[in-house]
Amino acid sequence: MEIFPDPAPPEGIQIHQDHPTLQVDLALVRTLVDTILRGERREAASLNVILTQGPVVRRLNEEWLSHAFNTDVLSFALNNSDRIDGEVYVSLDYARAHCERFEATFLQEACRYVAHGLLHLIGYADATEPDRAAMRRLEDNYLRAAGILPVHPE
Repeated sequence: MEIFPDPAPPEGIQIHQDHPTLQVDLALVRTLVDTILRGERREAASLNVILTQGPVVRRLNEEWLSHAFNTDVLSFALNNSDRIDGEVYVSLDYARAHCERFEATFLQEACRYVAHGLLHLIGYADATEPDRAAMRRLEDNYLRAAGILPVHPE
């Protein structure tokens, strides 16, 4: 299976739907990606977001990170520059299986994974509890700004 059959558009952002049954609104995912890049004052040289099946993400996790378990999202930076050059693989199966646990819709959970993966490419880490909390706040802010999470009055 060829994951990237189309040439990248001039702006360098491609979003691929590669799941036989689970689908998300690609325009909304694109809005989220644009919102994050704008908010972080970053540009994409080449960014591929692949919305795919759990076994694909697991295989990549095993092959590239030597982790023999399922995961929600993987990010791969392809070069180290100011402009984003990387890939984000989102397991739509994982989002479907875990969305209720986190009191989210399937779309909200899948988009959270997109946001999380992109934030990793930008340079955010989540190795410690304070880092995880900071990333979660950023994810929430960007998901609200993109219209994926409701805006709560303060």
